[in-house]
Amino acid sequence: MRHSVDSITTQIRPGTSRRREVVHFAPQQINAARDAERTRIGRELHDVLGAHLTALRLTLELVRRQAPNGNSALSSALESLEHGLADTQSAVSTLAHDLHPPELSHGLSMALRAWVRQFERRTGLSCAWECDDTAAFDALAPASAAALFRITQEALNNAAKHARATQLRVTLAARRQSVTLTVADNGSGIPAGARRKSTSLGLKGMHERCVSLNGTFRIENVQPCGTAVRVTLPRRAGSATLS
Repeated sequence: MRHSVDSITTQIRPGTSRRREVVHFAPQQINAARDAERTRIGRELHDVLGAHLTALRLTLELVRRQAPNGNSALSSALESLEHGLADTQSAVSTLAHDLHPPELSHGLSMALRAWVRQFERRTGLSCAWECDDTAAFDALAPASAAALFRITQEALNNAAKHARATQLRVTLAARRQSVTLTVADNGSGIPAGARRKSTSLGLKGMHERCVSLNGTFRIENVQPCGTAVRVTLPRRAGSATLS
């Protein structure tokens, strides 16, 4: 009887272990697929839509040159179209960059620094930047670098939209076995209920990215005011494998 129980236990454990691997592996695959789709869309926006907008701008310039002089209504309409087209090109360029930042291929620290500066220009908010070990972050696995980049984007955008913050800070700190990202603001903070739900303000997505890479995710109100998002990932993030 004891032999039978041991045999059954032995048979169950491999199956249980495999299910755990699948559960752990799935979020990594989902995030990888999501990032790949972001990259594809970013390239399409830049290459395809960008080319069409450039063609429209050239057509407008041609129409302006051929338009009869003295037609103030037509000149005003063309000027309005040109301004609208320029705004659209700028918006598409910004969106394409957010979806597929070319700097990320040169290392996380450069990509984040560039995106933080772009965020400042776009929002008018002051955002301090600090990285204590550029080499450590640039040596991270692509999945870890992408996760930290996307979490920074989400956290800063949340602060700009919801926190009524005027000052923000992005800090990258490296330790022997781990790296930590902190995004802090001086805004109104996040209600405890929203933190517990973890579905508001993109918190669930940030949490899932961390868990899939064996990391930790914390969000807390800080004194005297504001919010801090802290993410810690192993420098060599473990990954589940399927055989």
